[in-house]
Amino acid sequence: MAKIRVLVVDDSPFMRRVISEIISADPGMMVADTADNGFDAVRKTRQLAPDVITMDVQMPIMDGLEALRQIMAYKPTPVLMLSAFSKEGADITLDCLQSGAVDFVFKPGGTVSLHLDDVKSELLRKVRIAAGAKVKKIDYSPAPKKMKKPRGTSAKKLVCIVASTGAPSILAKMLPMLPPDLDAAVVVVQHMPIVFISSLTARLDAVCALSVKEAEDGELLRTGHIYLAPGGVHLRISLAHGVSLSESAPIDGLRPYGSLAMSSGAEAFGKDTIGVVLSGMGSDGLEGAKKVKEKGGMVLVQDEDSCVVFGMPKMVVDAKLADKVLPPEKIAEEIIKKMGRSKQ
Repeated sequence: MAKIRVLVVDDSPFMRRVISEIISADPGMMVADTADNGFDAVRKTRQLAPDVITMDVQMPIMDGLEALRQIMAYKPTPVLMLSAFSKEGADITLDCLQSGAVDFVFKPGGTVSLHLDDVKSELLRKVRIAAGAKVKKIDYSPAPKKMKKPRGTSAKKLVCIVASTGAPSILAKMLPMLPPDLDAAVVVVQHMPIVFISSLTARLDAVCALSVKEAEDGELLRTGHIYLAPGGVHLRISLAHGVSLSESAPIDGLRPYGSLAMSSGAEAFGKDTIGVVLSGMGSDGLEGAKKVKEKGGMVLVQDEDSCVVFGMPKMVVDAKLADKVLPPEKIAEEIIKKMGRSKQ
């Protein structure tokens, strides 16, 4: 098979060399070229048509975000962002994910990392995933709107969403379509490092008619609210005790694990549960979908054409558990149709 051709973009000569050496050492990959700023990256993307781009976020002349936006507008290509592990880095990286980047890798030592070898396996694994990802021209979201948020009442219906690679931009488009009087609570488990969750929550709350917040241990679920699972902990749901958070061992390397939330939610809400599985690699959501079906609820999965990575949805489809396979906007419509609107 042909090698994956990678364009390495970083303003640091040292980082370009280290990343290039990691990629070149893999027998299935090769470095197509390197670039030291975003402007050069856009030019070389058009010239070379690489399979994957590794893109630094902070660069002179043109930064990684602007370069990404130009690439996604004129020559959509799978891009893997390399970001500093910080609050500022998390905010910029979320901008990149919402602008079309497939995924990201944190530089463990900062913008110029002396420890990139520590994340060598993650970098190579995500380059492989990116090489098989579907990317399209990006229509940018409208500016956030300030709106009055509903107080909500005790929820008797539940929507539980499991999301991973490629899903942050999908959530930013799908969740704002849900009305403020949706007669259900919405729980979202997005595979994402802890440092990202507060930024993602704030961004979604700014554009959604429903209130968006991080779930807290012991709180009861209410209509009018979207609850994001905090990073680094598992989330379970019960009618009596609401949200339960725990630091029990990761499952399949994940914590939070979406199937735990979905399965426990189905146990609590029964037939009034919708399980949704969005873009991502792996099998999270499969066990949760089984429990939703067992309890008489509905399972919706994102269709292959709109997924960046069709791994998690495909597992549910192959197991014949999906009631409907839909693009994100149709998933939102189906949620509204099934859950209805509150009469209060």
